[in-house]
Amino acid sequence: MSRPGFVFSVLRIELKLGLKYRTELLLSTTYLIFPMVIYFFMWANIYGHGGQMGDYSLKAILTYYLVSLILYGTMPIFATSEISNSIKDGRLTYFLTRPISHFGYFLSSVFGMTVVWFISNVIGMSALILLMKKHLLIPSAGCLIQGLVFYFIGFGVAFISGYLLQLSAFWFGDSTGISMLWDWVIGFAGGAIIPLDVLNFRLFDYLPFKYIYFLPAQALMGRITSDRFVPELVTGIAWIILLRIAAVLVWNAGLKRYEAPGG
Repeated sequence: MSRPGFVFSVLRIELKLGLKYRTELLLSTTYLIFPMVIYFFMWANIYGHGGQMGDYSLKAILTYYLVSLILYGTMPIFATSEISNSIKDGRLTYFLTRPISHFGYFLSSVFGMTVVWFISNVIGMSALILLMKKHLLIPSAGCLIQGLVFYFIGFGVAFISGYLLQLSAFWFGDSTGISMLWDWVIGFAGGAIIPLDVLNFRLFDYLPFKYIYFLPAQALMGRITSDRFVPELVTGIAWIILLRIAAVLVWNAGLKRYEAPGG
């Protein structure tokens, strides 16, 4: 089987696995509803008493957190723990003895599951979105396209960053502790917790994590001007290339330490 054929086979398998337990999948997405309900009452109360978050209107801030929640449920910031597990238990040898791209295999696998989770999250939130429609900003077709473009860039940044995190198992064995810190760092530096333009902390402008939550949300809301779109797009692609190079270097360095535990 050709490499493209293998990649699509992995993607198809993950889609089937993700759709196997449809009811459980839909029920699990309801965990996004409760934070959004809390956000609604909290921000409605703050704005109702004269408060405000930066230059965001009530509709804008509610839309921002709605999009951020959906992105939080679908962006692969940890890639998959199977990467570090395979290093720890020796299953990595399977990839080393076959003409299979380790990176390509897990990218296909994670993307397949992400498609399932993205659709199910939107479906799971659909009733709440309809109920809150008058309190949200409705994106135009152009904003949807921009949002989709930045979503894929954010996906690339999130996956490769998570892949690098999982490769730390070559040195640390168990990356669970690092993952807990990673979740908080990405959430804060990526804009899932507070919009980055409100923080006005210049360091975040020079990090790739804004592409994971902040910029896709901004694009959907029409807050990325035409003169800003191309520079952000080029910078995002450059970050993906740099992170991929870093992943190759870390992978090669890690293989020198790999001892194939378990035979």
